[in-house]
Amino acid sequence: MATEAPLYDVSPVALKALTDTFWGPEGWKNSSGKVPHPVPQVALVAGLMFPEPRRLDHDGWVAAARAAVAATDLDDVAQAFLSSLTSRRLDLRSALGSFAVARHLPDHPYTPGADSKRCHVCDLYPDVEAVDPNVLNFERFKWGGVAHDELTYLTLDLELFARAPRLSPSPADISAGRELLDALRTASPAATVAQLARTLTALRGNKDDRRSLLEILALSGILTAPGHPGFREGFIDAADREPAPGDTAYPACWWRGADGVDEQAVAEFLPALT
Repeated sequence: MATEAPLYDVSPVALKALTDTFWGPEGWKNSSGKVPHPVPQVALVAGLMFPEPRRLDHDGWVAAARAAVAATDLDDVAQAFLSSLTSRRLDLRSALGSFAVARHLPDHPYTPGADSKRCHVCDLYPDVEAVDPNVLNFERFKWGGVAHDELTYLTLDLELFARAPRLSPSPADISAGRELLDALRTASPAATVAQLARTLTALRGNKDDRRSLLEILALSGILTAPGHPGFREGFIDAADREPAPGDTAYPACWWRGADGVDEQAVAEFLPALT
């Protein structure tokens, strides 16, 4: 998926073909959502789905992730994130989380953990891993991504972001972003991210994509969790990420309460909101 490829099509017909492949009235169309599915021709032509899995080994995924983030501009990511707040173009929102995690990813050999066959640094196995880009792209559009700290997801996310039709942030987007940060600054010290996702109803969307948004802010260091840093200042090795309680991802799962916004991170990642 080279950056020279044409922009993908976000027309309702093309997006419906992608969504209907994996999601129905009862949720996932199978227990995991990740078994092979027929690829609708309309989604294939639109550039939203692909005919084959992506197969790379540990070193291949690391190289692809580093190449994808090197080709991504922070200002583009920031503008895209803001433009998603009222448009609900969640594919544009996702890139901020992936960029934040990937930009400090070190070039490293496979390094098994003390009690795991997964790499201590990035959590990948050494051998070739086949990944379905179609289900990951569905997750980008459905929720704004659900696994930004996984190299397979963030690589595909940033590669696809290079082909995403862009929107410019509107005054309503800027206002929504500032209202969101004000709500986080004044949130109850007892609030959890899962609770906030249910209560931030001024932000368009449902609790699941609001939770993904908060996780993106935590990964970038905007939403702070003392003792559980995001990726703004450096890459956090997979083995050093304390397992997340509940269904909220690291580091957002550890966030509690007021003064949980890092103003320097806001100025770096979302300067239009300062």
